[in-house]
Amino acid sequence: MKNNKNYSFFFTFFFLAFIAIIFNILIQSFVFITLGSNSIIVLYIAMISSTFFTLLLKFWLDKKYLFKFNFKTFKNLYKGFSLYSINGLLTTLIFWFIENIFYFLFDNKYMILFGAVIGLSIGYIVKYNLDKKLVFVQYNKKLN
Repeated sequence: MKNNKNYSFFFTFFFLAFIAIIFNILIQSFVFITLGSNSIIVLYIAMISSTFFTLLLKFWLDKKYLFKFNFKTFKNLYKGFSLYSINGLLTTLIFWFIENIFYFLFDNKYMILFGAVIGLSIGYIVKYNLDKKLVFVQYNKKLN
């Protein structure tokens, strides 16, 4: 029975990460199409805007479906989101670093987005481990 629960959890993790990656790539693609350039400035606008909106989506998805966590007050929600966001700084640097490497190596928006997928995938695995220990489990202990 425990194995089925583990498989279900990992499937949920990968499915939610997949949704967040697609969402992120769609936002970046929208920025590339709208601004119509492969310049470094457009890349940074795409990365920053996609990071912001994906952070909101991923927090909600993780909170609701992965960790099944319910913050009882707005103050606790704010603290939990703050911790979640701080954990995201390291993983965002991973994502941005890899996407920048692809930008400088390939100068092709499809390869840049492929680099984003690789960076996001690595980042979400690292972020899950941080969030599990520091946001949803530890924070839950502090609340009780």
